Amino acid sequence: MPRPDARFRAIIGHLPEAVAVLAPIRQLDGRIVDFRLDYANPAAGRLPWTPLASRPEQTLLDLHPELENSPLIEEFRAVIEHDEALEPRVERALPLPDREPSNAFYEVRAFNVDGELAVFWRDVSNRHRAEQALRESEAVLRAAFEYAAVAKVLLDEEARCVRVNSVLCRLLGYGEDELVGSTFGRFVHPSDRPALLGEEGLLAANEQGQQGEIRCLHRDGRVVSTLATCAAVGLSGKQPFSHVLQLVDITSLKQAEAELAQSNADLEQFAYVVSHDLQEPLRMVSGYLQLLERRYIGDLPPEAREFIEFAVGGANRMRDLIKDLLAYSRVTTRGEPFQACDLNDILESVRLNLEVAIEESGAVIEAGDLPVVHGDPIQLAQALQNLLANAIKFAAKDRPPRITVEGQVEAGEARLTVADNGIGIDPKYHEVIFQPFRRLHSRDEYPGSGMGLTIVQRIAQRHGGEVHTTGQPGEGARFVLTLPMPQRASRAGD
Repeated sequence: MPRPDARFRAIIGHLPEAVAVLAPIRQLDGRIVDFRLDYANPAAGRLPWTPLASRPEQTLLDLHPELENSPLIEEFRAVIEHDEALEPRVERALPLPDREPSNAFYEVRAFNVDGELAVFWRDVSNRHRAEQALRESEAVLRAAFEYAAVAKVLLDEEARCVRVNSVLCRLLGYGEDELVGSTFGRFVHPSDRPALLGEEGLLAANEQGQQGEIRCLHRDGRVVSTLATCAAVGLSGKQPFSHVLQLVDITSLKQAEAELAQSNADLEQFAYVVSHDLQEPLRMVSGYLQLLERRYIGDLPPEAREFIEFAVGGANRMRDLIKDLLAYSRVTTRGEPFQACDLNDILESVRLNLEVAIEESGAVIEAGDLPVVHGDPIQLAQALQNLLANAIKFAAKDRPPRITVEGQVEAGEARLTVADNGIGIDPKYHEVIFQPFRRLHSRDEYPGSGMGLTIVQRIAQRHGGEVHTTGQPGEGARFVLTLPMPQRASRAGD
């Protein structure tokens, strides 16, 4: 091949791609044993690892004897001998004898041009490293997907399984080949398919993800309860899936919850029945004691009359305990359906119920505009009455009770606050006082069964809320009853 003319050199001299022409060196039998540089463009000379670019007096194998009998040198021979173009391939750069090993990679192509080897190569090190990093990252993600402790599935836009891990196979009892290509909805309980596939289902989730409970169907017919998390994945055109669905088996947890709920229901029913059935014999004991006192009051010595008074008092306290226990059990067993409840109206009815206690204590009750909530009006009245009755009962001895009732709606929930100027509560008892039958004072100081605040807490829990208290001894107490607000509830007067 003649050396390139000036015009040709001008053209290839401006190419960013390295170009060289290598002349084959043959043995007497015609077999190619090496190559000698005939021409190299400037781009070839600028690459620090380019063989022969600046050493025309040496051959390819002089610089790199390790290439002898290598696949690359064999392919170079085939290009000349069989006129087969060498398709683009990536090679690691070989270090020159007087240079350090290179971390460069290049893409090389070769053609037969009039019996000589035209070689084109370019530095693809950055691309190669990026591709290698991507392969390693994909390998890590594949391992994280496959060996995750929870079931995972990649779904396409039609909710078909694109990829599943072994945990999902065990969860559903199917092999990978049976799941891939199938619509995932067929493995979901019919009642829960809208929760997955509906317009507002899990598959409508964006990249931030969405979570919910769905029941899956095992191959053997069992129902598997799962906590499902689904997130959308932006499609790139090459990506065959649009959502990642993760499932955690919570079957045991749901069974335990059901058993606990049944146990609680049985316990509440037992408490109701026992407290209800105890009232009649207790009423009989109390009645006969009082009859004995009235009929024989003149014939009994003072000590006997005192004993009868103790017995009647004990029976009355037992009656109050049973009545409160019955009220406690009725919170969940005998509750009324929820409805819109104006707390302003409920407060007025509670005032009337406590009218005598308010007058005798000189209590002043101040109230702002209270919200409308969704709940059981009878139970809400009972909770508010218990809080107000406590505020009156635990008044300071040197001042009449002053009670403030306030309500507000924040972040979708109603907060009903009852604050007083009474004796207050030591912070170490702020949680203890909600336990059944817990009292901080003797019955001689403050009568009662110790169930009032327990009932308030139970009512709050039935409404999906909570109750807590703050305050210090001598500085009054402040109770806050929190009730989640449904959409249809609004402020009074709105």
